[in-house]
Amino acid sequence: YFTVVSSLKMAHLAVLIILGLLQYTQQLPTKQVQVKQGSEVDPARELNLDLLSSTTCGRYIQNRIVGGQNASLMEFPWMALLGYVGPAGTDLNCMGTLISARYVLTGATCVFRKVP
Repeated sequence: YFTVVSSLKMAHLAVLIILGLLQYTQQLPTKQVQVKQGSEVDPARELNLDLLSSTTCGRYIQNRIVGGQNASLMEFPWMALLGYVGPAGTDLNCMGTLISARYVLTGATCVFRKVP
């Protein structure tokens, strides 16, 4: 058996948005699940999350972007650049989309780090 950590504790998360700086402190719950090696874990079920159906949401139906153009500043004001403040400074390595005046939607890989 081995332990899978479904979520992390994050003391400080800074979200840099093109329009300004939104900074907040967030404590995420930690849950450890005992899993038999080789078996599959459904994080949504373990954390009781209601997710959209994978058969209708997030399906890849188009080719990759070819011949695209760079966006100019403020052309797409709902786009957000995410940064994490750490001992070495701010690491800008993720993006998100503003879905309200208060929330940014981003991928789980931008919030959860791999656990060794």
